[in-house]
Amino acid sequence: MKTLFCLPESHSQHIKDSLLLGLEYLTGLAVWANLFNFGRFSFQPCDWLDQKAYINVLTESLNRFILPLHTTLPLKTQRFLAIPEVNLFPDFLLLKWLSPEQFVLFNALLMYSLCFGGCLLLKKRLKLSQAAFVPLLLAFTLNGHLIAHCLVGHPWWGLFWLPYFFYALTGMLQKEKKQVALMALSLGAMALTGSFHCFSWCVLFVLCTAIVDKPRRWQYLQSLLLAALLSAGRFAPAAISLKATWFEGGYPDPLTLIQGLVWPGSPLTAGYFPWERENFIGFCGLAFIIYFAALRPEEDYAPMEKAWWPALVIMTVFSYASWYYPIYWSNIPLLSAERVTTRFLLMPVLALFVAASVRLQSWLEKNLHRTRLLWLVPLSVTVFFLELLNNSTFWTVTQISACGSNKLAHVGGAGPIANIEDPIYTGLLAGGWLVSMITFTTILCTMQLFKGQLFKGQLSKIQLFKAP
Repeated sequence: MKTLFCLPESHSQHIKDSLLLGLEYLTGLAVWANLFNFGRFSFQPCDWLDQKAYINVLTESLNRFILPLHTTLPLKTQRFLAIPEVNLFPDFLLLKWLSPEQFVLFNALLMYSLCFGGCLLLKKRLKLSQAAFVPLLLAFTLNGHLIAHCLVGHPWWGLFWLPYFFYALTGMLQKEKKQVALMALSLGAMALTGSFHCFSWCVLFVLCTAIVDKPRRWQYLQSLLLAALLSAGRFAPAAISLKATWFEGGYPDPLTLIQGLVWPGSPLTAGYFPWERENFIGFCGLAFIIYFAALRPEEDYAPMEKAWWPALVIMTVFSYASWYYPIYWSNIPLLSAERVTTRFLLMPVLALFVAASVRLQSWLEKNLHRTRLLWLVPLSVTVFFLELLNNSTFWTVTQISACGSNKLAHVGGAGPIANIEDPIYTGLLAGGWLVSMITFTTILCTMQLFKGQLFKGQLSKIQLFKAP
């Protein structure tokens, strides 16, 4: 029982905890491998044609050993390296040896593994037992939003970096100054993996938090500035190459919003693109965050640390109807990048899971003597896992293959790399990457000077959830 509900203390408890973590990791790995049918799938449905086009250009670039500055394919722009959703994480070098399908599978499993590592950091900092950690892990690695978007061909790999983002955010609440560097690196990793949408959500979340958290406001702004410099190579060329498109808006009514959270979706659902309303966490997940993050009365803690409430409320409001429309058309860099605002809801949901996990751990520690009641927790977590697993079966590549594509068949033909004279673009691209590399080197040097402080310390609950 102690292995599930208490932090490991003895050597034998650490071994049992490690074995459980290994089992959890392998289970998630198997789920993600199955979602991509173990590398056997088609690039035809939904947005996979775009991904195949990006992979074709990168593969030719590696084979010919040239920079893919421009492309002949009818993509968002001929300036290939100005497309911010192209995945340039270093594992793309494996395209020289792997087929496109094998690469997508390998990249998905690598991103999942990195996400699992970030969740372990959160587990250590928040001092979570297995019973409190598993809901958090499931929320970050198997939520419906992540699965639906990745499986329809959206470059949502940046969502796998969110545990590191929240790790840095909670570190700032602990007044760990070096968490500024970690937050900038996590945002930079999102940009590198082609997830500028996820990048923009995090920027909005941090700005909303900075509104009321005056003691740490400068740290938040520092992290955003460093992240912008770190991502200059991705975003500077995009700024002069891409144009705004139509605004889609958010959930049309509260019922649709709730359905997106608790009702399993399907790519075959008629009407509006169903994956854009998918934020599935199931009935157990919703009950968990409502009860432990908002309603559970505690003597020592408020329902939520006051610094996070503006971000939770504002991003939830923006995910509804057309409330975000004025900001979208303001052309504010990054903040005007999101036209489908239903996507905003994921950030408040995951933040509430972080809160609820801490509160659950506090509740477990106070009720260790109530054995029968405690066993309701692993039972509920099991049901939560089964809900998420059931939802994932609707979004496998096998299911997605039944969908049509709204893209032109632009992946065929040889020689997708073009040679075009474009000094403004190439100059801005070179300058942006120079700024990125200088910033990255500076951050690494700073981290080395303060080695041991980046992941130092444990976050006490009183700093996350304190009485008003």
